[in-house]
Amino acid sequence: MRIISELIKYIEKNTGLDVTDVDNFYTEASEKIMISQTPSGEEEHRYMDEHKTATFSFDVYAKNTNSVTAVATLHAIEKLLDLPNGLYLDGDMEFIKCVVKKTATLIDVTKKDEKIYSSGFDLDYYL
Repeated sequence: MRIISELIKYIEKNTGLDVTDVDNFYTEASEKIMISQTPSGEEEHRYMDEHKTATFSFDVYAKNTNSVTAVATLHAIEKLLDLPNGLYLDGDMEFIKCVVKKTATLIDVTKKDEKIYSSGFDLDYYL
């Protein structure tokens, strides 16, 4: 998904974190970050000039053996994704606003005692 790839580039560029995909998130080292689209009834609005606005829901996951580190990482990402109005991350796509809808929440503990936390976001964009 184009939005996820742009968010990954933005996070990696501004934090130095390595964001991975779902296939590597559970199999690689304990300290990992992942972004995944949240299933939702996305509503898209189209305009006469062929532009559109929509909301994209996604979650950011942090996996770490240390809960404090995982939560701190997500809080840093939450702060980073409080995007300035009118930010263009990819040429023609303008991110209007990004809202944290769920702050760092424990969702799982793996057999290797890795804690997985998640933060949820709604991103409004104009294309």
